[in-house]
Amino acid sequence: MSVIKVFRKIINIIMVLSLFAAASWLLFSCGGNKNTPQNKSQAEDSTQAAGSSSASQTDSTNKAGTAGEAQTGAAENSNTAKSPPLPPLSTSYFVLDPQTNTVFELKRTDGTILHKYAQKAPVVAIAFDTEKNLLYEAIGGKNPGLSIFDVSARKFIKQLHFPQQPSAMFFHPTQRRLYMVSADSSYFSVFDADSMKFDFDIRMRIQNNRAIGPTTLEIGPLNKLVTANGKNASVTQILTENRYMYQTVVMNKAYEITSAAFSFDGNSAFATDTQQGAIFRIQFGSGKYLAEKYKLVKPRDVCFDVNSRTVCVVENNNEVAMYNPDTFAETGRVSLSKYGDKILKMNIPPHANYAELLLDYKGVTRWLIMDLSNWEMLRFTELI
Repeated sequence: MSVIKVFRKIINIIMVLSLFAAASWLLFSCGGNKNTPQNKSQAEDSTQAAGSSSASQTDSTNKAGTAGEAQTGAAENSNTAKSPPLPPLSTSYFVLDPQTNTVFELKRTDGTILHKYAQKAPVVAIAFDTEKNLLYEAIGGKNPGLSIFDVSARKFIKQLHFPQQPSAMFFHPTQRRLYMVSADSSYFSVFDADSMKFDFDIRMRIQNNRAIGPTTLEIGPLNKLVTANGKNASVTQILTENRYMYQTVVMNKAYEITSAAFSFDGNSAFATDTQQGAIFRIQFGSGKYLAEKYKLVKPRDVCFDVNSRTVCVVENNNEVAMYNPDTFAETGRVSLSKYGDKILKMNIPPHANYAELLLDYKGVTRWLIMDLSNWEMLRFTELI
């Protein structure tokens, strides 16, 4: 009998514990379900919002097939889905002829010359704000600065002093920021397009407090800019949304860096050395050379075709050579001799399907848009 009583007591204890566990589970389940619909709704809202923003950017990217969208397309593809919508495209596109120091306003659809503005002071670079229809000019010479031209009113509305000779400039339409650099003492200055004033500048230095000396400024992924630093043989990446921090990699194997471009699929940059006839791919942070190639014939501008993962380099006056970004094995070469004697400038906006080029033909500058899939001409204008 005693065994039976003990057994009954054990059964009673197990039943009590089971009832307690069931009640606890029911209380927890009911309390948790109070917030479940709300959390699910919030998750769906966040997903839809991100999807809408991404779709908007995709549409803008697909439309970036005509000339003149270089800065707009480039800035768009360097932003995340949280970026504000891009401004509408202008009907005009602006080109600087470095040989005559003249700015040409072209019709976006066919490249027809609408207006031309001959400048007295040397113009180093230009940028266009489609939202406000303003043309920015980086001015060199005796009075270096920034000139702002109202395209609608056909007049200059503001001129600002710049502490040194500017070497390059880039306008970011979604950030509403204009970036300028100086090769003399490495000023990096930020111009606010809404307040119409410079609101930030830093002095960029490398080893032994030497000036970096940026000579070119190009857009990169994730709100980054990259500079080629000329005779200091280095490249610098600038983080434009992190208090403008910058990181410079000194390239001991190079003599002089002529041009630089981001790899976009890694934290690295491509850089050309015209003096040595070489091209390098170097990694930021580690300073490791990921690839290098020598015995190139006068390599100058380097661009990265993101869509086909191809490094494009201007060589031997009027040729464009294509290289594999990982090995620098040559994958193609095209001669543009029928369009001009020398390529003055080449630009491939991120994720674009075209290249923009300026060529010299017997002293006359020609502006071309080339299809990257076959290097056939899409637009052609003689800047005269």
